[in-house]
Amino acid sequence: FDGGTDGHASWAVGYEDAAEEIEGLVETGRKAGAANDPKKSCPWKKGTDGERFWLKGWSEGMQTQAGA
Repeated sequence: FDGGTDGHASWAVGYEDAAEEIEGLVETGRKAGAANDPKKSCPWKKGTDGERFWLKGWSEGMQTQAGA
């Protein structure tokens, strides 16, 4: 959508909501990894986007925890 149109405004709101949700999943996973929680503690069903983003954060958190 072109900027300034109603379609663009609607798209932007949806995009921002999705980006916030994704960052929340990553951050939750990051905290779990930093706390050395096991990978199996992921609360999301296997194969879902929730699992994928949580595991991304978990991996980052594990690296942070290992470097501490």
